Amino acid sequence: DDRFYVGDTGGHVWRVDLAGIDPSGTSPKGDTVVGRLASISTAGGNPPVNERRFFYPPSVVQVLDTEYSNATNGEYDYILLGTGNRANPTDKFVNDRFYGFRDTNITGMTDSDGNNIADDYPRAITVATSNSGPIDHGDLEDVTNSFFDTESGDLGFRDSLGWYIDLSAAGAAGEKVLASADVNNGILIFTSYVPGTEDPDKPCDPVEGNGKAYNLDILSTRAAIDWDTDDPDYNPVSGRSEIVGVGIPSGAIAVFTNEGVTVLVGTGDSAKNLGKVAETPRYETYWNQQ
Repeated sequence: DDRFYVGDTGGHVWRVDLAGIDPSGTSPKGDTVVGRLASISTAGGNPPVNERRFFYPPSVVQVLDTEYSNATNGEYDYILLGTGNRANPTDKFVNDRFYGFRDTNITGMTDSDGNNIADDYPRAITVATSNSGPIDHGDLEDVTNSFFDTESGDLGFRDSLGWYIDLSAAGAAGEKVLASADVNNGILIFTSYVPGTEDPDKPCDPVEGNGKAYNLDILSTRAAIDWDTDDPDYNPVSGRSEIVGVGIPSGAIAVFTNEGVTVLVGTGDSAKNLGKVAETPRYETYWNQQ
């Protein structure tokens, strides 16, 4: 591994470019460089609607995309993760979101003064602007009720540093991400939890809420698998999600079979089969340990 990404409960996403292994080195930090890729949370407020937190690791995908981005040679990394406070899953005030951040700095962050902190990462090298520092919502496209459409004539999204889905607007109050996302064959699948509503006539009954699953093509952000079975016509937005069961769902679990890749999600009452996402063939691989 030469670098890793991690989100924190302050709503930041960090990138760390790891130093090369040098057994003769005298400094443990070496030339490791740390940069803040994104910052999407604002603390405070009553209620604290923008106090978003990352609790789970991102899915990181290397991308070659000249259709939906203007990245140099179409090369960038997608950092895919959602917000949600695992310590308070029934909260209904915070407007949680799922994010796809584009990191176009694929060659390594610059540390000109040797303090192990990246210089003006990431915006100074990706966008023709005087701004620098981490990605915020102004650098992102809101695809809550839309997707990247190359036939519309409006191609401004190609210069963006990613996108987000506002879960409170797309689903219900308090919807949040409480698991890591998974990507197979260019299809992003993540789960969310929608807190239930207490019945005033039955205050002692448990309120489990529901689990949802989303699927998106990671480049166009439109539904990759049409789950909107109530609509006879394909809908690239509403077809992205469906209820999978009660309670907090697990993350998407890919199961590799002879027929292809199937995705399962565990819920409070069952395991939900989300169907086949790839016809990827399997190859037998051998190694010899000595």
